[in-house]
Amino acid sequence: MNDFENNMNNSENTQNDINVSGKDEQSSAAQQGANATYQSTYTPGDSGYTRSTSGPQNSAHPYTYNPSGSYRPEYGSYQSAPQIRKKSSRAGIAAIAICGFLVVAIAFSLIGFGIASMSAIRNNDEPINVDAESGDASDVESGTNAPESSEPDDSESQKQEENIATITKTPGGTVVTVEGKVGELMSKHQAASLVKDSVVEITTEQVVKGNSFYQYVQSGAGSGVIIAAEGYVITNNHVISGASKIVVRLTNGNEYEAKLIGTDASSDIAVLKITPDEELTVATLGSSSKLSIAEEVIVIGNPLGELGGTVTNGIVSALAREITIDGENMTLIQTNAAVNPGNSGGGMFNLYGELVGIVNAKSSGSDVEGLGFAIPIDTAYDIVLQLMDYGYVRGRVDHGLELIDINDFFTAASYRVSSLGVYVYESKYTDEIKNGDRIASINGKEVSTSAEVKEALSGCAVGDTVDVTVARGGKFVDVKLTLREYVPENANEVSFE
Repeated sequence: MNDFENNMNNSENTQNDINVSGKDEQSSAAQQGANATYQSTYTPGDSGYTRSTSGPQNSAHPYTYNPSGSYRPEYGSYQSAPQIRKKSSRAGIAAIAICGFLVVAIAFSLIGFGIASMSAIRNNDEPINVDAESGDASDVESGTNAPESSEPDDSESQKQEENIATITKTPGGTVVTVEGKVGELMSKHQAASLVKDSVVEITTEQVVKGNSFYQYVQSGAGSGVIIAAEGYVITNNHVISGASKIVVRLTNGNEYEAKLIGTDASSDIAVLKITPDEELTVATLGSSSKLSIAEEVIVIGNPLGELGGTVTNGIVSALAREITIDGENMTLIQTNAAVNPGNSGGGMFNLYGELVGIVNAKSSGSDVEGLGFAIPIDTAYDIVLQLMDYGYVRGRVDHGLELIDINDFFTAASYRVSSLGVYVYESKYTDEIKNGDRIASINGKEVSTSAEVKEALSGCAVGDTVDVTVARGGKFVDVKLTLREYVPENANEVSFE
């Protein structure tokens, strides 16, 4: 009996300890779950102690706790209650919706402001005055908000507007006449409108000999500029070289057959003359020496031979550019204005409406853009005066040799020669140089092309005697050659007026 009571006392003590432990567990669970309270009780039995739990619980597990979440011992993590997640989700969606609305509202406000600003700029016909002393800009548009001191004089505004354009209503429609004055700085639109009628289209026909005595007519096209009211037109030599017929077409569509007055291959300048039955627009000559780098220019011509009156614009990219064209060393103006085949002979004008260059070349290549060249008008004008006076440029040396360049073995085989180089086809001034001779050197300088021959003689004057070495029959022969003045074959046919 005493043993049984002792055992019971021990059981009660153990149960009290367990109750205390349960309360500790209850306290720990209360800290993890906000309002959760539960109590575990252990009861002695035949097979040991049995645990019972009191307090809020879920039948799935005695530790389930519902008010704000559940603690799942088998997962070892705390899961938030579904209703709290839904509340957070709704709050996030609402915040996103408000932000989206604000972004859309701001975007529409900015678009509206931009449209209003552009409309105001387009509708604003008045300039902005800048005070010379303060440097402040003031809007001269009339209105209640504009200061009285910034209002423009009506007569001055009208004068400025009339200087830009004159609008005339006619039965056939509205005619806009752009006005300006040559010699005064103008817009590109004004300058082009003033000078465009001075630029003409040029078409040529040339009889070409084919194989087996077959002949055909080859057409060409280019541009020109009217430089005198009597009908004188300046163009490039390569535009009309070899032509049997030359036709000049004005911007109004009228065509006139032209006569060749004179040509100069070295400068690539030629002068034509037409006899019109109407008044011509004559270009005003400027001075290419007054051009500066990056100065704006316009180019007018007949690109592709079928787009007459085309205007392109650009800047002066370089002055006095040394380049070689068809064996001729030339000093040209470089521009980035668009230049295409057919523009040759056309005009380069500054924004004062003055002719400053004659377009003559474009650097070609698949990767080359924005490289056009023009002959300075200061150079061209001196040539033009001599062509109009004499039909040719006096003082040009002539060696009297008709040369053939043989640069490949296929051509060499066709002429039945064994070496590449520059060969003599005909000699007009001396019999010591014969057909079939290969020119080896001039004044000790080796040459292999006709361009190199011309370069070797570039420093010589009319009447000079040069030493020429030719290869003939496997031997070298030295010959003396006296240079004469170059006179074109048609010089005697030119009528001087």
